[in-house]
Amino acid sequence: MLNTISFKHNTTQILNILKNEVVFSLALILAIITSFFSFPKIEYIDFKVLFTLFNLMIVVGAFKDMRVLDKIAIGLLSKFNNSRKISFILIFLTFFSSMLITNDVALITSPQTGESYC
Repeated sequence: MLNTISFKHNTTQILNILKNEVVFSLALILAIITSFFSFPKIEYIDFKVLFTLFNLMIVVGAFKDMRVLDKIAIGLLSKFNNSRKISFILIFLTFFSSMLITNDVALITSPQTGESYC
């Protein structure tokens, strides 16, 4: 009896999560459908890139905890008094840093103003 109540509770929680996370649910459904046409293989995953991005996210998380990126953002905000100049600097900072590193890494590591990032 207890197992059926627990199973119903877990099922309800999973369904609530799937209802709230529409993009995740859609991606999961599409991944299951496409796996019938092309069977996923472990060789498709580039673990070197995954580990590199994982380590980069750890470094960016450490910078966030140490407030390094906040200090850079505050420095930029105090140096440039116009929102047009700040936008220009942030766009070109991302533009030039993406020449040296990939675009997603450039967006992750560029100073964030206003909103926090994950």
